[in-house]
Amino acid sequence: MVRFSSVAILTVLLSATGLVAQQETLFGDSGLRLTGVWAGPSMGMSFFNNETVATRGAFWGAEFNEIILVGFGNEKTFEPVQLVTGEPDKYTFKHGGFFVAYHPVEEKLIHPVFSFKLGSGEVKNNFAAKDKVFAVQPAGGFEINVFQWWKVGMEGGYLFTSRIDMPNLSNQDLSAFFVNLKLRFGFSW
Repeated sequence: MVRFSSVAILTVLLSATGLVAQQETLFGDSGLRLTGVWAGPSMGMSFFNNETVATRGAFWGAEFNEIILVGFGNEKTFEPVQLVTGEPDKYTFKHGGFFVAYHPVEEKLIHPVFSFKLGSGEVKNNFAAKDKVFAVQPAGGFEINVFQWWKVGMEGGYLFTSRIDMPNLSNQDLSAFFVNLKLRFGFSW
């Protein structure tokens, strides 16, 4: 009887191992594979109302399947800007958050890039009043492979902001078109 129980338990364990080996998983052979790490600076221009504002930022991320970059990025204005026409207040603005970038046909010298950033930010006026905001930033552009470890990209898109609760400032005042130049350094394996 003990011998039959041992054989039955061993058979069940071996069968279960065979079933697990056939199962597809998100981070397995058939799912996402970590294929690289990338980071770099970004410089850009945002077009708030009648003001063109220089911005700077940085990003870092992990590359999956050689075409998807997932990570964190941030941006901020270089100097205070007058967002509301006729107002004496000048504002600084920064935002950052989680991003996903899709690089199809990355092996080509010049290839398209599509990205999406979602996160929080802060707007502050010259009288030290500040407010937290929510930001969503879809973008599209292209990238050039300079070397295997260095890529230069140009993106454009629209920054949507919400949850602004400051006098004389609305969500539309901080929502704007933008263009960014990105330098991406790293490697894929």
